[in-house]
Parts: sequence; structure tokens; C-alpha cells
Amino acid sequence: MDGLSWNGLAATGTDVMSRFSQVNVIRIIKGRSSQVLR
Repeated sequence: MDGLSWNGLAATGTDVMSRFSQVNVIRIIKGRSSQVLR
């Protein structure tokens, strides 16, 4: 039981990190594009 819950926790943690990194990439791309437009 503990092993399954730990695996689930690790899976959700990596999912959150991947989503967070995607948001950062989108922000960087938007920032660069806005600078180019200016």
C-alpha cells in the first residue's frame, strides 16, 4: 500500500513539474516574441 501511494505521489510530482516547465517555456516564448514585436 505504501509503495503504491509513493509511486502515485512521484507520478503526480513529475506531472506537476512537467506542467510547470511547460508554463515557463510558454512565458519565455511570449516574452521573447513581445520583445521582437517591440
